[in-house]
Amino acid sequence: MNNQSPYQVALSCLDLLIHREVLRLRAHYQLSLDEFRGLYVSDKQVDALIRSAYERGECSLNLDEINQRIIEAEALVLNKLQQDLCWNNLCERLFLSEQEQWVLLLAYAPEIDAKYEVLYAYLNNDITRKYPTLELTLRLLNREGKDNYQKILSKDSRLRQQGIIREYFNGATAYELQKGYQLSPVIKTYLSSEQIETITLNNHLIPIDSTFRPWNTWPFNQERVNQFKVLKSWISDKEQQKNLVLEGGSDSSAEYLIKNIFAECVIPCFKLNSCEFESDRAKNVECFQFIDQVLRLSEGALIINLVDKALDENFKASILTDAIKYLFPISQTIVILVEDYQDYADYFNDQQFYRMSSSILDREERLATWSYYLENITVKIDEQAIEQIADFFKLDYQQISVACQKLQLEQLLSMKDIDTKSLFQVAKEQSYSNIGKLAQKVENRFNFKDLVLPKETSNRIYEIIVAVRNRKLVYEHWGFERRLGNAKGMMVMFSGSSGTGKTMAAGVIASELNLDLYRIDLSKIVSKYIGDTEKNLDKIFAAAQQANCILFFDEADALFGKRSEVKDAHDRYANVEVAYLLQKMEEHDGMAILTTNLAKNLDQAFSRRLQYIVEFPRPDEGSRERIWKGMFNEKAPLGGDVDFNFLARQFSNTGGDIKNIVLDAAMMAADTDKKIIDMPLLLRASARQMVKQGKVPSASEFKHYFELVNH
Repeated sequence: MNNQSPYQVALSCLDLLIHREVLRLRAHYQLSLDEFRGLYVSDKQVDALIRSAYERGECSLNLDEINQRIIEAEALVLNKLQQDLCWNNLCERLFLSEQEQWVLLLAYAPEIDAKYEVLYAYLNNDITRKYPTLELTLRLLNREGKDNYQKILSKDSRLRQQGIIREYFNGATAYELQKGYQLSPVIKTYLSSEQIETITLNNHLIPIDSTFRPWNTWPFNQERVNQFKVLKSWISDKEQQKNLVLEGGSDSSAEYLIKNIFAECVIPCFKLNSCEFESDRAKNVECFQFIDQVLRLSEGALIINLVDKALDENFKASILTDAIKYLFPISQTIVILVEDYQDYADYFNDQQFYRMSSSILDREERLATWSYYLENITVKIDEQAIEQIADFFKLDYQQISVACQKLQLEQLLSMKDIDTKSLFQVAKEQSYSNIGKLAQKVENRFNFKDLVLPKETSNRIYEIIVAVRNRKLVYEHWGFERRLGNAKGMMVMFSGSSGTGKTMAAGVIASELNLDLYRIDLSKIVSKYIGDTEKNLDKIFAAAQQANCILFFDEADALFGKRSEVKDAHDRYANVEVAYLLQKMEEHDGMAILTTNLAKNLDQAFSRRLQYIVEFPRPDEGSRERIWKGMFNEKAPLGGDVDFNFLARQFSNTGGDIKNIVLDAAMMAADTDKKIIDMPLLLRASARQMVKQGKVPSASEFKHYFELVNH
């Protein structure tokens, strides 16, 4: 027996136990000699299977001889099994008692040799029940002087609570004694000497690349790197379990630095794929039991990222509750990433854990990360553009990495150098956010040259663009950031009549800065229910921070109106909404553009928060003529009789009015035989525009063209 492998010794002993039980049953005629018994396993077949494992001769041992052999074998089995590395690790890491080891051996035997399915079916007196049952375990193992195996296999036992063994579901009997059990898939895989890291548990658990990257190659500031290096000694201590709650989440790139610590400490690391979990709580609990086994057997660590914006808050709470219950007390190292610790503080009240905060990447770290990845790509991008993209787009480490990978792929496919436009485009794509549910993206096809505005107004718009581009120089290099506190954003207000170019100017600014412009839908923000408006505003500014875009509050006086004297509860809460909005604007470090037709209707408190207030006057005659001419491109079928000078001189229209007139005339022209936009059609469209404004067309405006108006 000394020359046999650990499992050969164990199975020989198991065969003796089975042989003894067979003899007992036959002695009491509990196993019928009926050839159809069990449909069916023959006695001869069973004798041959038992004999093959521990002796070559006939299976003729009597009960006393078998009992003596069992006593001798049992003294060796568990000690012999400890020589198998996997079995030894299993017992140590799952803290298995001797009795629990015997239960696992019964369940694992069919995985080693399929004959045990036949033997179990024979002893269960049912060809379909090819697994160990509670009744069979008690008959084989629960003798005088042994612990009560019924307790070990009960529903409340540690083996079942931790999912080490689970019920064998095959539609069998509901009697507890006859219910079968089997090893968990994790235990089976581990004992088969397969790599435990390859188990994904139906995609619920994702193994993470364990390649260590030297700390001096990370494009982060030294303070951040040192902060994470301090964790190394704590994490590498194997004598205690370690639970870490890391505040800051994915925006701080904390997940990637934590992975690097695990790689340096040679600790296998997994990530919980919470998106794969189901609404069935029982199935989720089973998955957490399996995850616990993987972590303990691999001595690995688990990262649970609760920063994902796509996950429902209730779902996050459910995942966190189960993780704390099933993983915190047992598994070795659990890292939970949260955006704000206070959102989950109640869950950790009774838990032992280490808490650490990690801020989002600052501008210099983003710039270093972009530069690090762009080194591998042939780019035609100047340093100023890279500095602007690091300033405008508050992306995390992974987002910048993915953006540069897309640039590299684009370069390989097009065989062309990458330009600034491509760089800004991939950055926009990585600016994931749900702002599209709260605001509407404004598409823009204009550039600065398309604006027809007085020189003073144009200069102010250009100054705004330049100011945004040069924020780094002013705020950081010239030291103004220290004096500004949280007020680092850019708040701009455009005032003027409808149609004077406010929206177009906002689009041009966004285009010049290579940013997206989102118009805020006030109907989705303002709520009649107390507190809801503030919640919606909070969502807007949080989404804008993620989207790295420009907020555009059109006709802002509807939301930014003056605070009134408090006469009733409605006035009080309306003032609270305005005050809250002022606070959010103060904290927002991006750019927001407000437009209003009546600047005097805005609350005066907004004025000191606005860096720029730009007045858009109605266009003069020269500007109107430029607008008229600019409405027609070379494809438009413009009649030779059109007198732009007359139209600009006689009608004091805004750019918006002129756009409506030209479109109206073009639609009428499309329905004529000539298909030409001529003067009569433009005059009739102008007359209709006057009627829309409550005016009556007269000969004083139309002069000698008046008769064409009603033609």
